[in-house]
Amino acid sequence: MKKRFNILVLMHDFLVPKKRTSTRGRLNRDKTPWITEYDVLKALKDLGHRAFPFGLSDDLNKLDQAIHEINPNLIFNMVETFRGDRLYEPHLASFLELKGIPYTGCNPRGLTLARDKGLAKKILHYHQLPTPKFFISMRGTNPTKKDINELKYPLIVKCLSEESSYGLSQSSIVKNNKQLLERIDYIHRKLQTDAIIEEFIIGRELSVGILGNERLEALPVCEVTFNKSNEPLNEIYTPSAKWNPKYQKKKGIKSKKAKLEELEEKYIQKIALKSFKELKLNGYARLDIRLGQDGTPYIIEINPNPGITADCEFARAAKWGGIDYPSLIEKILYLGLHFHPQCHLGAA
Repeated sequence: MKKRFNILVLMHDFLVPKKRTSTRGRLNRDKTPWITEYDVLKALKDLGHRAFPFGLSDDLNKLDQAIHEINPNLIFNMVETFRGDRLYEPHLASFLELKGIPYTGCNPRGLTLARDKGLAKKILHYHQLPTPKFFISMRGTNPTKKDINELKYPLIVKCLSEESSYGLSQSSIVKNNKQLLERIDYIHRKLQTDAIIEEFIIGRELSVGILGNERLEALPVCEVTFNKSNEPLNEIYTPSAKWNPKYQKKKGIKSKKAKLEELEEKYIQKIALKSFKELKLNGYARLDIRLGQDGTPYIIEINPNPGITADCEFARAAKWGGIDYPSLIEKILYLGLHFHPQCHLGAA
């Protein structure tokens, strides 16, 4: 008989799914901000577990009290920030580890390494994993001529520590010094964050999902295509491309299993697995890759604890690999239960 667990599902307080007063009609998935939380809770309940949603505010004492009252076998961690700051995300995982409670997703060190895009890219470069050349521009400073001259246009300017394509648009791609300085200023002043500038890779937009702790599994490679764009290899996966249905229709944006030669897909999965390992990740992650026109797969970004709605790229890739959505959620659950922090403390 399958074991049933008490699971505290940890989420932001503003993303706790609302109780439906009617069973008529379907949820509008594009306009429901808590759709991921809803999907995960439903999957856990369908699997026979007792799932208790808990909305985290700025008070850890309330979380401590909920843990004491529920006595969960595991915490399904879906929190990305604390007190509105993404830099606190690893600390919350540390808090759960210090409490001695199993939790899903990535460990604190992996989160710290991967969330700092500059640091992550330095580690990838050290291990000879393909990633675009880059430099970092901290707030209050201007890039040096040496920084700029070492890269070749076009460049792309992004936030250093944010994710979910925050601040990303087609204007992020710059073709000269004037556009570069203007975009850096926008990131510094408007978005109030440091910037990372890297060579823009003209090519296909791919992603690879990884599951595992010590034994890792790479999911089939996913590709985002821009079928109605005049320059599909110059398109980037902006917030509009991810979440705006009108923009998606205009550009003909589709997510599908990438058409690759068998050896090509295996090589892309191999570098994704090595990147996951070298950044000390565990649980589950999605690696974003640009496949250059020369056939080189460049690692663009590493995302531990990516979105796991029932219809996202990660879930679709799992399905292509023979893992349906409830089974995916159960895999993530058991990876959390079987993760031992002391076994993951090898040298960086």
